Amino acid sequence: MIHQNITDDIHNLLNPTKGYAFRRGFLEPRQAEKYRSDCARFLQTTKRIYKNIHRYSKRDYIWSPDRKVVPGEFTYRIYQSLQDKHSSDTEAIFDQMLSLRNAIEETWLTDGRYRASREGLYDYVQVTTYGKHSQGIEKHNDY
Repeated sequence: MIHQNITDDIHNLLNPTKGYAFRRGFLEPRQAEKYRSDCARFLQTTKRIYKNIHRYSKRDYIWSPDRKVVPGEFTYRIYQSLQDKHSSDTEAIFDQMLSLRNAIEETWLTDGRYRASREGLYDYVQVTTYGKHSQGIEKHNDY
């Protein structure tokens, strides 16, 4: 289901003081809890914890510069490839997110530079948990 306020989302993404869209109620509480549960299970069972980011991996993995997953102590990310197998609930969430992204992105696909920058990229989901407070990372673009 595409949200009715797609125009507002596009406006917020193009606004240089925002650069993001925040949507309350995008997921139902049950969906969010199930997704958290799926992520927690992956954190406990995976052997794929890498120090370097493998952006084009076709398999889910965890990135942690310390090769450890300790909430509140270390920053780590789960990279989820849409080509890997996930629960039907998680795949439904991914479909919901991608349909929103696709609707927003449609307005930019007429721009040749934007289309060229998208070539060779693939879709994945990234979940980040932050450890202790740090300086953070430099400003950058995520597609």
